[in-house]
Amino acid sequence: QDEASVAIDEAGTVHVAYQDVQFVDEAVDYDEELNRIGYVRSPDAGVTFSEPVLLPGDRQASAPNVLVVGDTVHVVACDDRNEDDPADTADLLYWRGTDDGTTTTFGPPTVLARPEFKCDKPKIDGVGDDLHLAVGGEVGGLETDIWYFRSDNGGDGFEGPRNLSDNPLESVDPTVSVDPADSTSLVTTSTLSTCSRSRRAAVSPAMPEPMITTSAGVVLAGAGG
Repeated sequence: QDEASVAIDEAGTVHVAYQDVQFVDEAVDYDEELNRIGYVRSPDAGVTFSEPVLLPGDRQASAPNVLVVGDTVHVVACDDRNEDDPADTADLLYWRGTDDGTTTTFGPPTVLARPEFKCDKPKIDGVGDDLHLAVGGEVGGLETDIWYFRSDNGGDGFEGPRNLSDNPLESVDPTVSVDPADSTSLVTTSTLSTCSRSRRAAVSPAMPEPMITTSAGVVLAGAGG
């Protein structure tokens, strides 16, 4: 097991999504093509856990992030692209599950985006039906940018992607945090540069306009509800 993400719901149940690392030849040879996203839950603050399950879809994936809103469990992860296969894209995957108090049942994954070369460390946060997602993505062989998605219907559909960093530098390791008072989202990311600059992002008319400031290698983006 690797790359675990933990969320706690209002009832105190602990939800954990993780990369289920598979080995062959009695744990001697690591085979990343067998990686799956696993899930466990604990109703007693970590004293006991359910039997682990693999999320549906038979997708080799990594870097999961989990969010619990009410009785709904949201998980995002990146498909592990086979670099030797040009047709294999690095899909951004999304699962949604329903927790009935004893078990969580997940549906099949939805592909939210297909970056050509890289999907990296997605993060999700939200309040009610308002979900915000940030992920590193590499398109066209260029440096990694931070891409933003939003759902106002609890994950039934997402708007985006919108490029938040959109610069010739490499932006990595996004985080996203949502203010429960007004659903304002704050996205932070490390930009590999020694420059400082301020600018505004190009946005689609259907999405709220963020203010982006880059200072000492950190990008902050606020997207209002």
